[in-house]
Amino acid sequence: MGSKKRRFSSARAFAAVDDLNRCHPAPAARPPLPYPFVFKFDWGGEGDTVFPVELPAGFERLIRLAREYERTAQKGFLIQELIPAGNRVLRVAIIGERLVSYWRTARPDGPFAVNLAGGGVADGQHRSGGDDDDK
Repeated sequence: MGSKKRRFSSARAFAAVDDLNRCHPAPAARPPLPYPFVFKFDWGGEGDTVFPVELPAGFERLIRLAREYERTAQKGFLIQELIPAGNRVLRVAIIGERLVSYWRTARPDGPFAVNLAGGGVADGQHRSGGDDDDK
């Protein structure tokens, strides 16, 4: 068997907008990752603070929004490469020494962020690690 190349998503984390600007002057024109990418605030739940970014104008809007949040002491965000996977998102949970991975599948007409509260479905569970690997 030949070696299969693994593909991992690239991501960059920033504690605040000033950190982004320090590392990437004019970030919308020259973003940390190529468009399209995903912008995730460092808080929130059920995908409420996860946004696809396809164009510089969308990134500029999110940078302004991040500045507004920073005035209320809500700081931090990450920018992650968008890897198309249809309407699915791979999730991995760590429980003790075990990794449990599963796909979240969204409704075709659902929001960008795939979440169970928004009608997504957990599909297929895969485990690794721990004492139960052979079971």
